[in-house]
Amino acid sequence: MKRIWKVFVVVCLWTVVLAAQPVGAQSLSNGVYYEKKNVDGRHIEEMSINLDKPYTTVEMLMPSPINSLHTVSSLAKSSTREQYHVVGAMNASFFHFNNGLPGYLLVKDGKIAHLGSVSSNRNDFMHTPAAFGVKANGEAQIAPYELTPTIHYKGQSYAMKNYNKERSDNNSVLYTSSWAYTHTRTNQFGIEVVVSTPRSVEQNVVLGERVQGQITGIRPYGQKTSA
Repeated sequence: MKRIWKVFVVVCLWTVVLAAQPVGAQSLSNGVYYEKKNVDGRHIEEMSINLDKPYTTVEMLMPSPINSLHTVSSLAKSSTREQYHVVGAMNASFFHFNNGLPGYLLVKDGKIAHLGSVSSNRNDFMHTPAAFGVKANGEAQIAPYELTPTIHYKGQSYAMKNYNKERSDNNSVLYTSSWAYTHTRTNQFGIEVVVSTPRSVEQNVVLGERVQGQITGIRPYGQKTSA
């Protein structure tokens, strides 16, 4: 009988290391280890994961609906079932206080679970978009990423320079409901086109998939109220 051990990446006091069992660490399951340590006077709780071990994986867990708030421990416990055990979990994203939505990009199996946003503040976490992920071969990776939304209109294609980010000079931005505000909050020195779509463009969308929409409004250059 197979038992599947899961470590869900769901910023906290934990740090995760993808490695073999460290000396002195406690074994939580086959390939998952836990250790408390002090480094330069700081208390650290470290979970190490060996993805070469059978039935040990790292997966993404999301609440339903996605903007509902739960503790990490409650999400982990609710996902544990017979032959499928969650032995560790930690936050994968911050969330917006005003709507409960995750702050940043979430992708699973090549499908966008949540688009998120990008920060224009150099001191913020997502000024340079980067993500943690597990590749198809099981190898874990942390690296910058590029995501370029493209608009197709009357036979022409227009690549957006950014998405859900404060607009700057000579910039094009795609705004979706992942944007933390009800309006784009842009100034009058730009043109805004409002497009209505029959389905979400930021959830359950395969990377590269086209979603058709209809132009329902245009905010002309010089108009001070944003879309």
